[in-house]
Amino acid sequence: MNDISFLVFGNGAIDHHVQATSIEPTDTGVSITLESGERKFIALDDTPFVSGKKHTVHNIERLIERIEGEVQAGGGAYNSARSLDRIREHAAIKFGIYTVDVSSPHPAIDAMAGQHDIKAYFAGLRSIPNRLVVSGQHEVLNIGGTSLERITEVDSQTARHLDQLPSMVDVKSCLITSAKDEAYVLKVKEIALLSKAALFFVPTPSLSYAFVKKEMFNRGTVIVSWNDILELDGTETDMPDLEKIEHTHKIMREIMRSQHDKHNIYVTLGPYGALCGFKDDVYHIMLHKDIALDVRGAFEKRVGSSNAAGDHFAASVMFFETFVPRLMLDVASVGKMACKHVIGAVGYSRPINSANFSNQLVTMDYFKRLAEATK
Repeated sequence: MNDISFLVFGNGAIDHHVQATSIEPTDTGVSITLESGERKFIALDDTPFVSGKKHTVHNIERLIERIEGEVQAGGGAYNSARSLDRIREHAAIKFGIYTVDVSSPHPAIDAMAGQHDIKAYFAGLRSIPNRLVVSGQHEVLNIGGTSLERITEVDSQTARHLDQLPSMVDVKSCLITSAKDEAYVLKVKEIALLSKAALFFVPTPSLSYAFVKKEMFNRGTVIVSWNDILELDGTETDMPDLEKIEHTHKIMREIMRSQHDKHNIYVTLGPYGALCGFKDDVYHIMLHKDIALDVRGAFEKRVGSSNAAGDHFAASVMFFETFVPRLMLDVASVGKMACKHVIGAVGYSRPINSANFSNQLVTMDYFKRLAEATK
């Protein structure tokens, strides 16, 4: 058997990155001003515009022809796999990284996998989707196409490949991220359980909330963004930030109460850090105000650098929970280390340590105190 490995299952994407000097919401979409000064209007299927949310348009290919960008391998699985490689460079323990994608191969994905020593498998069941990522000075506009055709049955070739993995590599942990096909989620879970691998999930609204609650929140550690958990719950995402955090916490508490088997939950909050929960306790991990302003300023100079922040967070949570015994590491400590990894991964170069973070237990009066502290 070969080296200890992480298995990352998900859907890749080809990201077309564009830099803009402004992103202005309109009633039916957004108006962007490119660095050249040219203005473009984009009609969105799902207004209003929310920074960081995955919006959709009817014809993404035509949009990409209108607004050309720098092509990069993207999607949650490959972003997290790249992030694991970044961790591997500095880790005392070495490990392999495997990805499984239902999409067809693409030269950009092949090049990225080769560069980062990632062993990528493609089922080839549908074309890899395109996305447009427009980075403004303070906002990020993510746009994909309308829903991909769902695959309801695992093809025999991919099933054989997955069935062989436990005999080929020691799969220590498995991350199922941004998946769109329930049948494949269940198959990968089956292989992970046969390998006695720990399970980690990054759910999105591409799956039904009932499926996510049953097959993810009750089966392993879950890492999810505040936009996605609100959308899964059917809650509006366009609200003031502090109100949004409070609503997110409420949904998180409801999920924690309904869990049959208790697993860690991490909800990323963009510039406000993360909520980290286990059993009855939720902690809010956030940078202290002075360092937070410095970090945000650095990110704004590196336009679009924070686009894959949630994927970096998921990769680091999986690494720390896998290799550091739980008796030595609580959920809040993992959250801090994951936040620290994200900050470095997206380009902040100054030293960050645990003392730069606040670690607050969320109590009944917490959000009132948070509102006062952030004025």
